[in-house]
Amino acid sequence: MFFLALALMMPQVTGLDLPAATDRLREAGIEQVAAVPLDGGFVVTRRDWVVCTQSPADGDPYTGGTVTLGVIEKRKGCP
Repeated sequence: MFFLALALMMPQVTGLDLPAATDRLREAGIEQVAAVPLDGGFVVTRRDWVVCTQSPADGDPYTGGTVTLGVIEKRKGCP
């Protein structure tokens, strides 16, 4: 017998605020998400942060593990 495994593709979440990005990933079936501040700060109020980078990149296959989101405070903007 042959089984066809469908790869889960990473959705694009860059440019979204952190809660919306996390929701989009969960809707895609991805539960393990780490938000990493690009400026070395700390995420306190999630809605005040925007996603600048993501790994794996959008469109790449998701093979499991933790998705890493590079975030920055909205008022600072992405570098």
